[in-house]
Amino acid sequence: MKKISYLMMIAITGCVVLIAGCSKTGPAGPAGSTGAAGPALTGNLKGHIFQYDQYGGVVATGLAGIHDSLNPTHIAMTDSTGYYAFLGLGTGDYNFTVSKAGYGTNMVQGLQLIGGGDIYRDIKIAQIPNFNVTAVTATNNTATGNIDFVGTVTSDTRARSAILYLGKSSGVSAIPAMFSNSYTGTIKANVTTFTISVNVNDIHDLGINTGSTLYCALYGAATTFASASSYEDYPTGHTVYTAISATPAANSIVMP
Repeated sequence: MKKISYLMMIAITGCVVLIAGCSKTGPAGPAGSTGAAGPALTGNLKGHIFQYDQYGGVVATGLAGIHDSLNPTHIAMTDSTGYYAFLGLGTGDYNFTVSKAGYGTNMVQGLQLIGGGDIYRDIKIAQIPNFNVTAVTATNNTATGNIDFVGTVTSDTRARSAILYLGKSSGVSAIPAMFSNSYTGTIKANVTTFTISVNVNDIHDLGINTGSTLYCALYGAATTFASASSYEDYPTGHTVYTAISATPAANSIVMP
C-alpha cells in the first residue's frame, strides 16, 4: 500500500511540473475592426454684458449692439438687455473680446469650450473717463519714506479714481511693456489735487535704485477699472486697464 501511494505521488508531481512548464502565450489573434468616430460636439456661449460709468454706477441703457467677437471669426451683438449668444461653436480655445465706443475693451483669453451644451459668461465694461490728470509732481517725503505723487484735476462732486504707472524709461505709459508697476489712487469729491504714495523700498525692488531716474505717468481711471475693461498681457504678466483717460500727466524724480 505504501509503495502504491508513493508511486501515485510521483505521478501527480510530474503532471504538475509538466503543466507549469507549458507556455500560456500563443500567436496573436486578428485585429478587430475600427469603431465609428465619436460625434463632433458643438456648444453655445451665452451671457450678458454689463456696463458701468466712470464712477462705478451701473449703466442700464444703450445695451443693444455691443460688439462681441471670438477669435475673431465669430461675431455677435447684444440685444436691448445686454444678452449675447454664440451658437454651434466647435471644441477649442477662444479669445472673447467685448468692445463699445466710449468704453474700455474687455477680453477673456483662452476660454475653453468642449461642446455639448451651454456655457454662460458675463462680461463687464466700464466707461472711459471724461477727465485727464493735468499735472503731476513727484516728491521725496523723508518723514514717511515714500515718494509722493501729487496729481492735479478739475473738481468733481463725486469721487473718482486714478492709476499711476512707474518705470525706468521716459516713455512710461499704460502699455504693458513700458511700465514696471502700477498703483491705484482715489480722487475725493470736490478736490483739485490728490496724492498716491509709494514706498521708496518698493520702488527699489523694481530695480530703480538710488541715483536712478524714476519716471511716472498718471491717468484718470473709471472706478471699476480693475474689475471691468481689463485683461492680462501674457508676455509681461501685467494687467492691461483700458477704462483710463486718453492722456496721462508725466514727470520724473531722481531716486533717493
